[in-house]
Amino acid sequence: LNVEFVVGERSTSELMALQKELPPLLTAALAEQGCAVGKINITFGASADATAQALQSGSIDVAFLPSEACVLSDFRLRLIALENASAPAGEHFPDIVFSALSDVDADSLIYENAVVLSGDAPDVLCDAFSTALVMLCADAEGSAAMQRYGCASYLISGDLGGLLAPLIACLTLAE
Repeated sequence: LNVEFVVGERSTSELMALQKELPPLLTAALAEQGCAVGKINITFGASADATAQALQSGSIDVAFLPSEACVLSDFRLRLIALENASAPAGEHFPDIVFSALSDVDADSLIYENAVVLSGDAPDVLCDAFSTALVMLCADAEGSAAMQRYGCASYLISGDLGGLLAPLIACLTLAE
């Protein structure tokens, strides 16, 4: 299973720790969901665009991306989780006149990061990966490994498309 994170502003030591610690934890969590994975490769994309392109080309199976990259993508993705850390739309888009939006106001929450699979990923992998993320975030060791990358708390349930609606509305208005 090939999993890619966007490098962002992480130090080399943080990335190396994630690359070392996350695979066995994720392998175990997926195995508990009946999804046997021989090996998990953790790679790092230089940008959100590069990681999205790798996902589209099939060279990676799972991507941890900024939510905006998912919304702006011109190919089909399967959103399985959003980072629970969020900020009001007004902070992300200070130049937007929110009265022009019907369902979004300056206090609507924008979820910054997402976990996605390619649009043709099988349901069993999507379900197993979602549940594995929940397990990792609930586990002290798993949460610590994820937190090194700033992704320790994920919102897994709910209408994920609906949760992206404020971001979609703001990006549309910003165009």
